[in-house]
Amino acid sequence: IWQALLQRGQANRTLIVCPSGLTTQWQEEMQDKFDQLFERFGRDFTAVNPQIWDLKACAIASIDTLKRKEHREVLLENRNWNLIIFDEAHRLSARTYPSGKVDRTQNYRLAESLHDYTDAMLLVTATPHQGDEQHTQFRMLMQLLKDDIDFSGLDGQHLFAGQGQNYTELIIRTPKREVTDGQGKTVFRGRRTHRMSYRMFAEEQQFYDDVEEYIRNGYKLLDRLTDEKLRRAGGFLLTTFQKLNASSTAAIRCSLKGRLKRLTKERDTSKAIAPAPGDHWEDERYEGEHEERKAIEEDVVFIEDEIAQLEGLLEHKVARDKKMVKLLELIDTISTEAPRGDSEKVLIFTEYRNTQRYIVEELEAKFGRGSVAVIHGGMKLDNPADSARDVNLLWQPLAAAGAMDTPTTKRTSQRLFRDHDTVRFLVSTEAGGEGINLQFCHICINYDLPWNPMRVEQRVGRIYRYGQDKVVQVYNFFSQGTIEDKVQSYFSQRLKRAAQALARVTGEDPEEITATLSGQLENEIDPSSIYKLTLVEGDLNKQTQDEIKQAVARAQKAYEIATKSLFKDVSSYSFDTYRRDLATAVSLEDLETFTRQYLAYHNRKVQEADGFIEFLVPEVMEEDYPDERVSTATFNRQLAIRRPDAQFLALGHPFIDAMLKHVGSYDYGGITAAMQLDVEGLAGLSGYLLILVIRERIAREGDDECVFSLQPVFVSAQGKVDNAGLALLDDPAGTEVIGMPEDVPDPLKAVSIAREHLEQRAAVWDWDDDVEFVGMAWVEFA
Repeated sequence: IWQALLQRGQANRTLIVCPSGLTTQWQEEMQDKFDQLFERFGRDFTAVNPQIWDLKACAIASIDTLKRKEHREVLLENRNWNLIIFDEAHRLSARTYPSGKVDRTQNYRLAESLHDYTDAMLLVTATPHQGDEQHTQFRMLMQLLKDDIDFSGLDGQHLFAGQGQNYTELIIRTPKREVTDGQGKTVFRGRRTHRMSYRMFAEEQQFYDDVEEYIRNGYKLLDRLTDEKLRRAGGFLLTTFQKLNASSTAAIRCSLKGRLKRLTKERDTSKAIAPAPGDHWEDERYEGEHEERKAIEEDVVFIEDEIAQLEGLLEHKVARDKKMVKLLELIDTISTEAPRGDSEKVLIFTEYRNTQRYIVEELEAKFGRGSVAVIHGGMKLDNPADSARDVNLLWQPLAAAGAMDTPTTKRTSQRLFRDHDTVRFLVSTEAGGEGINLQFCHICINYDLPWNPMRVEQRVGRIYRYGQDKVVQVYNFFSQGTIEDKVQSYFSQRLKRAAQALARVTGEDPEEITATLSGQLENEIDPSSIYKLTLVEGDLNKQTQDEIKQAVARAQKAYEIATKSLFKDVSSYSFDTYRRDLATAVSLEDLETFTRQYLAYHNRKVQEADGFIEFLVPEVMEEDYPDERVSTATFNRQLAIRRPDAQFLALGHPFIDAMLKHVGSYDYGGITAAMQLDVEGLAGLSGYLLILVIRERIAREGDDECVFSLQPVFVSAQGKVDNAGLALLDDPAGTEVIGMPEDVPDPLKAVSIAREHLEQRAAVWDWDDDVEFVGMAWVEFA
């Protein structure tokens, strides 16, 4: 939508407003998808100069920053925007009551204040309805778009009928199951989730239980503290320890060691967890790594005899890890049953860097160094020099030093995972969500699970995306009897029942419904409070179960309202509509043929390797395309999808656009054609169609004025000016480009006839100065 508006000159000034944890991701995606830099308010620029917003064409700001009075006022003092996009728009919350009272959140007030400062507003959300049968929040959200909306159809009584536009005309919703490619084939094959349940070894279980008891006692001590700052710091520390305890023995032992050394003022000689480059500390995708690093750095003391407790915990010797045993068994099963056998690519996710190191060491011990690549928050996104290097040269340091100790970038790890046959595994933290698309892999293993179920969906989204040609297989590990198992199991049971009930009504895949309900739950319940209470009490009490049950019921109701009534008539992707209104007969194969002929005409040789092409750019294009060379390029859409570093030579690529601009210019020439047309009543007529522009000087008081007019002339094969032949300008339907016949009359004679005709009719003063030749075509009417 943004790109379409930009091409029409209707989005030259665009502001994106989103949660603070998504600003970096938005910037990366707009740069990656459209090569457009959006500057981030508060990072790339600040409001020191009150007129700063006037100078920004493309900007991103967090809603938490903009809603503050001082920032909102400065924003409103500057000129208007063409387009404002609100992401996670369900956070723009407002509610009306029967009494007429309206409660507006600060987020809503911000959006409301910007309504008159933009030509257009786009609200993006996966959960636009909160399950309220009176639809009050939904109606308030929609009213940010227009002042008068007709809400009739929301209920049987039409209580909310208006005189304006019907609300269904302001919504676009496309379920994944409806999306097709340009040939009408379904794009998404679906997904299947597998629960991998196991029971820990005895010594492992004992260590887990003892750490859990340490954390539980810590929570109880926190409740006695009156210092709010101390309580927050302690709560953060204990929550992180519980997550690490569930992730892996290696991760929690490393953090407990770091805590002990911090408290005893010893120098920590363990491998530190480097922060993410730049300001990613506030990026949602780095939350786990940020927690892990901060927990080791935290020196707040609130537990009595904590040093002795930590020393006692670290005396435990855990020789075996059941989850790792199950992971290796699963990989063996995949190697036996998967389509590519032991060459099948496997993506493994964890929240924490120390768990990542442990997984990598175990995989390399079994499958050898060079079999694993990694992505984590301590890596930069890209190194342009790597893209030009041979993949084997990039792999050699990995094979020598191992994945965790080889300096590299996220994009390079992505390339090694995709292109090198030896690299079977990619072990990634949440940072794998940073512009990294992995649809060439269809197996995702969640070694640990985030407490927020929506974060799991973001992980799966790395492989379950456009270009995935297989059913995605997701494996989630659960340790039986743990707090995580109890909470996750209850959530899963309730979500599964709700999804199956909805699937019977909507006909949709229960897996897809479950994913949507997980997103809805983010608005309904706080998972952290559920886990904390369950940990302190040792089990899910009835009140907590009821809370989860009610939250899932509200999410189910919201989904049901949305699919059965609210959105049943809204716009959606339709292959038939696409084929009727947008599809063109010009294919990528046609574009490739055209480009190759253009390059050959300018004496440029196309080099080919592994399905990609490379060539030097013709010198005549240097003004519009400054690069000297195009490399790793393809006209193959599927190949381009699987290789994010590839240049996809389609309409919109800078080289293709520059080439078409060049061949369409007067300077290029090539302004002739041969056509055959099907026009009723003109069959058998043939001749030359000439298009010219004539300048006419008109004397005005004080000065002359020039008027330019388009003048078509049709000269028949018999050498006569024939106005009937101009019918093709009124009705170009049925046009077919044909080869130039060999026996056509001399075109220069037709030009001479047209000139004589125009000199008499248009009173041309000076042919060379007043007439511009635009184009010429030989036309045959069939």
